[in-house]
Amino acid sequence: MLISIIQHVIFPNLKILRIPVRLPREEILMKFLENNGKNLNKLDIRDMEESLCLLIIQLCLNLKEFYIEIEDDGLKIIFESCKHLESIN
Repeated sequence: MLISIIQHVIFPNLKILRIPVRLPREEILMKFLENNGKNLNKLDIRDMEESLCLLIIQLCLNLKEFYIEIEDDGLKIIFESCKHLESIN
């Protein structure tokens, strides 16, 4: 499947990632972000579990904008972890 291939691709200049549709399997997204997350400064992923959000912020430390739907408990962790964050929606 095409979506499983993306976990092995490296985009050294990728700055913005938007996933407006249903998320790929969690392990595929995590592998993709392991390879590309450090370059991202804008991330827009809707409809995710809080546990997935916590993994994402560990891999995407340079985020400046983060669009997410999450419970209030997760916000504290996001603010403490994302030191470059300029915007969160």
